[in-house]
Amino acid sequence: MSEAAPNLDFREQVARIDQLFEENRKLAIERAKLDAERLKLESERIKLEFEGLKYRSERNKLDRDRFLAPLAMAITAMGAGAALFAAALAYLRLFH
Repeated sequence: MSEAAPNLDFREQVARIDQLFEENRKLAIERAKLDAERLKLESERIKLEFEGLKYRSERNKLDRDRFLAPLAMAITAMGAGAALFAAALAYLRLFH
């Protein structure tokens, strides 16, 4: 009986080691799944950040255009005024 008890303890130890290896394998699989999910979420975050940069760039362009529109109109109006002044001056030279 003394030989049977150590043999049983050895089997129990082997069974516990097998169980620990199985748990370790399951944890490794779970960690791999979580790492894949983390990478997927990180990729989505980077994609959204890039979209935000594109949006801000377009918004900055629109703000710039909105700011420069009155200046462009003023320059156009000054050009039209100069053309009218030149036409009036030419009219006066021709007919007076």
